[in-house]
Amino acid sequence: MLRLSAYMGIVERMFTGEHAHSIDDKGRLTIPARFRAALAEGCYISRGFGHINHLLIYAKADFEAVAAKADKFSLTDPKSLDLWLWFYGQALEDVPDGQGRIMVPQFLREHAGLNGEVRIVGIGRYIAVWSGAAWAEKQKDLNDPAKTAERFASLDLSTG
Repeated sequence: MLRLSAYMGIVERMFTGEHAHSIDDKGRLTIPARFRAALAEGCYISRGFGHINHLLIYAKADFEAVAAKADKFSLTDPKSLDLWLWFYGQALEDVPDGQGRIMVPQFLREHAGLNGEVRIVGIGRYIAVWSGAAWAEKQKDLNDPAKTAERFASLDLSTG
């Protein structure tokens, strides 16, 4: 989904919602119809950050923006090298085909445990792809009121 940002005068991507889809034996993943326009010029798919294995899909421009930040880190810093190996070494570029599908390579499918049913979740500027089982586990964690209150207590999401 695209939205117009009135305060900046630019069009930016905003991916929202949870979508049940499947990945076929060839590794083709159908992108939800409402996300396709934002990925029409290409996208990158890579490993997600965090403790549960999932994948992230970036619109091409967003991947390039993150890459520009990563490229500023020092070549001599071992953390930078690890980030580059994680970010670049695990990412692949694709353009959705005429049916809105992208290819998820075998090594990324194995990393995220993807086969058959998947959950595609819009998370703002990015799209997360989870196996059905991993998403169910994450949902249990997110739906725990005590954990959620503690997790978000320090964040200020006010609009004022």
